[in-house]
Amino acid sequence: MRLILVSGVIIAAAGFAAVFWLVRPEGSGNVQGQLGAAIVENSVVIAVGRDGSGAVSHILAVVPGEKGYSLYTIPARTLVDVPGHGFQQIGMVMDLGGEPLLDRVVENLLKLPVSQHIQFSQETVNMAAEQAGTLSLRPERPLATADGAVSLAAGDNPVASSRALAVLSASFNDSQSGPLLQALFYQGLRDSLSLRSEQDRRSFAGMLAKRVDTDLGSDAFADIFIDLTTAGRVVSVQPLPVRTAGSGASWYFEPLPGQIEALMTGSPGAAFALEVRNGTGQSGVTEAAAAKLAALNFATTVQAEA
Repeated sequence: MRLILVSGVIIAAAGFAAVFWLVRPEGSGNVQGQLGAAIVENSVVIAVGRDGSGAVSHILAVVPGEKGYSLYTIPARTLVDVPGHGFQQIGMVMDLGGEPLLDRVVENLLKLPVSQHIQFSQETVNMAAEQAGTLSLRPERPLATADGAVSLAAGDNPVASSRALAVLSASFNDSQSGPLLQALFYQGLRDSLSLRSEQDRRSFAGMLAKRVDTDLGSDAFADIFIDLTTAGRVVSVQPLPVRTAGSGASWYFEPLPGQIEALMTGSPGAAFALEVRNGTGQSGVTEAAAAKLAALNFATTVQAEA
């Protein structure tokens, strides 16, 4: 796919470049030490979030890698091919066939094996946010829900836990910014918890382990929680690449397979060939834009200045 970017104009590159610019991890250096021993590198721990009624509200795919962790938020309204049931929203899969069926769907979506599972309630998320206190939500451009209930300025938005939870709640049924808001919430939650001492985090992990349903075991769950919230560990939270489809009350998110594959293989730019042009009349901006894209592994060409 070839895209043309005009410098000086905020372009989402079909929604994909915005994923990285909005929620890219803090720092990019190598991380010393081993990942949590309980999970396997380049496998998936599926974390299923449920709302107050027990319905699936969103899914987190936790993927350990060589240098740290990648977390991908998957909205419940994401349309997926469910074996034996045709196309369904991923939030319905657990009701159709439990964890074994969800495993098959996620493995087909991400092209990675599923290793373990976690199910958690909204009450558990509330408790984690309250423990974190203030969360910082950091979009790199202004971000708002379609109904205007949530509006974030570009840059650092420190918000109290109650406000952060309201942002997360609004994201579940928002077709405009929902996936990005979910990623921003969990990145902010992780970053805030990482400021706590290991003793505090381990104590809190023990409390969480009693509230979640997981096949990890309480000790392994606590170890992973500590690893994920350790300051200096590279932990990137990103929305799975999707686009809004459908209309009216029947809207849904459609996965973008090429971009998902590029994301899973660590080469996000592989799905695009980008040509950068100058639309500002100011010299040098094309080179600066191309350099930022190159850092994300996008193949770019720069049109000569007029």
